[in-house]
Amino acid sequence: MNIIYQKDPVLNPVIQKYGCLFLSILYHAPKTITEADANVIWDLCVQRGIITGDLNADGDFDDIGEAVLKSHQKLLDILEIPARYDNKHHTAEEEIPDGVLFAIGGFKYNILHFVNIDKDKRVVNDPLRNSLSVSMGKLETMRWYWGA
Repeated sequence: MNIIYQKDPVLNPVIQKYGCLFLSILYHAPKTITEADANVIWDLCVQRGIITGDLNADGDFDDIGEAVLKSHQKLLDILEIPARYDNKHHTAEEEIPDGVLFAIGGFKYNILHFVNIDKDKRVVNDPLRNSLSVSMGKLETMRWYWGA
């Protein structure tokens, strides 16, 4: 497992602010990923349109539609994670079925924050460590990644 914390100063500032889903997927890469590697992978994903960039060229990623992971599957392929994303936003009430290799939960307090969860929907890795979204919020959505 690749545990990289979102606020690590080595990370690209955009990852520090918006990279929770990205880091939650990197957590499952079969190879060791460093913070420097994460920056390179992020930049590659932006170049290839896998993650949206600075759409209005104003120098930040703060606008609607920016820093959005557009293709989970292409990121999985880059990381050589043997999984397939089903392209669905599952509700918190759904039971995680057998065959799901890993799940990522979106917890909401003031903002939606993604973390790694187990089959019982318990948090196993929070890219922000002890985020308010997890401690004060509730699970609202899940992403499922099936064994290939």
